[in-house]
Amino acid sequence: MKRLNISPDLTVYQFTQPVNDANMYVILQEDEGLIIDTFRTEELKRLLDENGIRRLTILLTHEHWDHTGGVPWLQSLYECSVYAGENAAENLKNEEQNMSRHYRALLLLRKGTDRAAVDAMDIRPVSIVPDVLLKDRERLVWKDHNLTIRFTPGHTEGSISILADDCCIFTGDSLVNGHPTITRFYSGSPVRLEQITRPILESFPDGLMVCPGHGEVDRLERLRPFLGSDGRLTNGGI
Repeated sequence: MKRLNISPDLTVYQFTQPVNDANMYVILQEDEGLIIDTFRTEELKRLLDENGIRRLTILLTHEHWDHTGGVPWLQSLYECSVYAGENAAENLKNEEQNMSRHYRALLLLRKGTDRAAVDAMDIRPVSIVPDVLLKDRERLVWKDHNLTIRFTPGHTEGSISILADDCCIFTGDSLVNGHPTITRFYSGSPVRLEQITRPILESFPDGLMVCPGHGEVDRLERLRPFLGSDGRLTNGGI
């Protein structure tokens, strides 16, 4: 876990999942927590319990298991409200399309993957029904923080990015640190990524902090080389 002081008024805890380096971000205030993307880790539970957190607002940047798999676990422990983009609703419910049914096998196909580490991730099929479906440009207020939702399709049709307090943006897998965005999975589209998402993300100022779905948090100017698609398209999505 890392504690990131994004601004004097915004502290973010970053958790990174082993094996696939997916990021989860947590903001705490009073007895509530805001979580962007989820996976199961006892370290998160300790943080929440030590701070007396009773209620969680969970925002999902897209449908895939490595960013949503912790939802059922958190729902079993805390009072939760789950938010996602309206275009993600159907894929979140579908175990094939959210990749939860096959994610373990996909990881094990990678050369050099530690089977024991994958087993420890406790990957299970999940079907998620959000409590709230978000629209593009919708504005939310959570405690003292202002959030703006932008639809950023390409990695998946339901991908969103979340601008927080005009000082950082949570991009999910629409922009990651280290390589161009993957568009080869179900509902992925390099066309939508290039025509819709890239112009949106390019419009933000260089100094904006990016909290990506994978890789280290950094300023947008350092992540600009990774804006755009890996160029591969499957499943007919455009």
